[in-house]
Amino acid sequence: MEPAPAGPCPKLVFAPPAGERASNVHVLQAAGEAARRKLLFRDFLRAHDTARDAWSEFKQRLAAMATDIHQYGQAKAGPNQILMIAAESWALQTRWAPPAA
Repeated sequence: MEPAPAGPCPKLVFAPPAGERASNVHVLQAAGEAARRKLLFRDFLRAHDTARDAWSEFKQRLAAMATDIHQYGQAKAGPNQILMIAAESWALQTRWAPPAA
């Protein structure tokens, strides 16, 4: 479960078998809060080059240091929340809305 302001948001996360290319696939309910937050995060980073580049560099450095996917996810949690605060503020300022499902 992923934390959200209104409570946990159900999502499924799939990872490849051991030894395969590292990746994660997230499956979310299209009209749910978790999907809204993922789309907002994406659109905020698309609109803010500096935030996008800093987030990318942070994730690359973290991936090089983390010993497993759980540690990686835990280490991203705090910085992710900070970016989401900025993204929610941006959404209010720009009247951002997720695309129609």
